[in-house]
Amino acid sequence: MTMDKTEKWLPLVIWLAVLALPFFAWLHAQRNPLHLTAYSIFPLLGMLAWTTMWSHYAYGSLRLAFPSLTKNVAYSKTTEIFVLACIVLHPSLLAWQLWRTTGALPPTSFYKYVGSSLKLFVMSGSFALLLFLSYEVLHRLREKPMVIKNWRWISLSQMLAMVVIFVHGLKLGQNLRAGWMQFVWVCMGALLVPAFALVLQHEWKHPET
Repeated sequence: MTMDKTEKWLPLVIWLAVLALPFFAWLHAQRNPLHLTAYSIFPLLGMLAWTTMWSHYAYGSLRLAFPSLTKNVAYSKTTEIFVLACIVLHPSLLAWQLWRTTGALPPTSFYKYVGSSLKLFVMSGSFALLLFLSYEVLHRLREKPMVIKNWRWISLSQMLAMVVIFVHGLKLGQNLRAGWMQFVWVCMGALLVPAFALVLQHEWKHPET
C-alpha cells in the first residue's frame, strides 16, 4: 500500500478500531445479545458516539502534528452523520422505553432510573448534549464572521462536552463496569489531553481555519 493510500485509510482504521472496543464491551455485558431492547442498546450508542468523536480529535491532532496527512472527506461526512444519530438516539431510546414502562417523562424518568445520588451526572449529560447539538448548528454557519470570530470558544465548548461525557460514562456507563473497558476509557480520556492542546494551540493562532 502506498503512503497516499495509507493516509487516506488511516482515519477510517482509527475509527473502526475504537468502535470495536465499546462494541465488544457491550457484547460481553449482554446475557443474550440476540434479545435487543431499548435498555440494552442505548448505552452502546453513547459509547459509540464518544469514541467516534474521540477519533476526530485523534486524527485531527495527528494532522496538526504531521501536516502531510490529508483530510478524508468521506470519513468526515460519514462520522458526522453517525455521531449525530448516536447522540440523539442515546437519550431518546431510554426516554421512550421509560415512558412505556413507567409513564414518566424526562428528566424525572432519568433521575428515577439512575437514582437521586447520580442526578448530577444525568444533568451533565444533558448539558453536553446541548453543546454537541449547538456545534451541529454553528458548524453549518462557519463562514459567518461572528462564528469565525468566536470559533475558538465553540471548539473549547466541544472539548468541555467531551470531558463531561467522559465523566458521565464513568459514573453511569453500564458497560464500563467491565474492568478492561474502564481502563481503555480512562486511557482514551488521557490521550485527549495532548490532542486538545494541539487543537487549541492551532485554533488560537488560526481561528479562521
